[in-house]
Amino acid sequence: MQFPLSAKKIGAKVIHGQYNVSPLAGKRGVTTIHDVSFLIGPQWFSRKDRFILQKFVPSSARTCGAVIAVSNTDAAEIERYLPFTKGKIFVTQLASPPWIEPRSKAEARARISTKWGVKSPFALTVGTKNPRKNQACAIEAARMAQKSIVFDLVIAGKVTELLTEPGVIGLGYVSESELCDLYSAAEVFLFPSLHEGFGIPVLEAFTCACPVICGPGGAIPEVASDGAILLPDFEIQTWSNAIVSVLAPLKEGESSNLEEQKNRGLSRAELFSWEDTAMQTLNAYRSVVNK
Repeated sequence: MQFPLSAKKIGAKVIHGQYNVSPLAGKRGVTTIHDVSFLIGPQWFSRKDRFILQKFVPSSARTCGAVIAVSNTDAAEIERYLPFTKGKIFVTQLASPPWIEPRSKAEARARISTKWGVKSPFALTVGTKNPRKNQACAIEAARMAQKSIVFDLVIAGKVTELLTEPGVIGLGYVSESELCDLYSAAEVFLFPSLHEGFGIPVLEAFTCACPVICGPGGAIPEVASDGAILLPDFEIQTWSNAIVSVLAPLKEGESSNLEEQKNRGLSRAELFSWEDTAMQTLNAYRSVVNK
């Protein structure tokens, strides 16, 4: 309550919030809605989070002067579930974080081997307990693929289940620098999220020349495009087959299309920049000021 009043008092012409901006901001308000997964898949959220998001995000979007979506897919979904936003949605795509830096594969592998004992080859996924992130798909697909090829699945971040079987390594929290090493050292990054308004981890992996296997969740196909191995569903067999298709040629010492895949990912990541994000956001601000 205090922020919009204080902002108005000092003469602010725009008040920008994430998901929720106070109704006191009125038409000066701009809200960024990163996704409407709380409406698309409410079962992915706790009762408390679901109640808060479903109560305040729609009301904020109704009263504010502009709504920022982070992808064209996100914009279409916002308009579908919140039709009163039509005509005031601005798309401001995101980019890979500036701290993501590619590393020498050999040096990155040496550092993670020293720190965690992780050996190559390995597949990487980023862990979180949110059901929407679908971590179990990566774990189950990796375990199936390990029946035909030897590799480890490394999980950076929180793990959804107790890992008692060999071949799956949970690292817990990792620093930004360590995550760059992991992306750079991994043979492939698995991103089985059921829904994303954008999907920044895809661009993080691309930037570090790490091939990506991802699914059809939300805006992921829009962001990944031909830079990733894009799967049509979340079936475990589908994901297991994709993992084997990436790792098997490496085992046999055969040439593969991975270098081409890495180059496509790097080229894709270069299409997104925070400078573009800033300019697109400025357009949303101008629309509010000019009303």
